[in-house]
Amino acid sequence: MNADTIRTINEIKKNGYYRDGTGLGEGGWAEVYKFCEGYWLAYHLANLEIGETVCSIHAKDDKAAVKAFASMFRVDEFEHEITQETRTYRIVTEI
Repeated sequence: MNADTIRTINEIKKNGYYRDGTGLGEGGWAEVYKFCEGYWLAYHLANLEIGETVCSIHAKDDKAAVKAFASMFRVDEFEHEITQETRTYRIVTEI
């Protein structure tokens, strides 16, 4: 792994989140999935004044997500909502 990949992995470990679209070099995502156990929750920050999602991240928990959005945006200056994405799957056919 190159130095940029290692630096980014260390930031993800320290901060407990990564933004959608984060790029890692060869072997980087495998390393991230080791310490986040392959699954962190998806969170979205919406600006309610304009009715749009501003940013999406994956974080280890609610606390890390709130802290992440507060570090990236001035959330106290606009009406906003943070939501956690959930998905439900069902079997349609069995093979």
